[in-house]
This record gives sequence, structure tokens and C-alpha cells, in this order.
Amino acid sequence: MCFAGSMINTMNRYTLLLRDLRNVCPIIYLNILYAEGRNCLFLKLEH
Repeated sequence: MCFAGSMINTMNRYTLLLRDLRNVCPIIYLNILYAEGRNCLFLKLEH
């Protein structure tokens, strides 16, 4: 029970961090999303 609670807390903290990053630095946030999407595309094209 305690472990699950700490996992949820960690996820919530990470989500809040991402949301803050999106609000403070939308360009950096978009660059991260763009890089992730491009990596996925390259992986799909290669296979």
C-alpha cells in the first residue's frame, strides 16, 4: 500500500514537472515532444 502510494506521488510530481515545463518553456517542451516523435518515426521507417 505504501509502495503504491509513493509510486503515485512520484508520477504526480513528474506530471506537475512536465506541466510546469510546458508553461514556463513551451519551446523546450515542444522540442522534447518533437524529438520523441521523430525517434518513433525513424524506428518505424527502419523496421
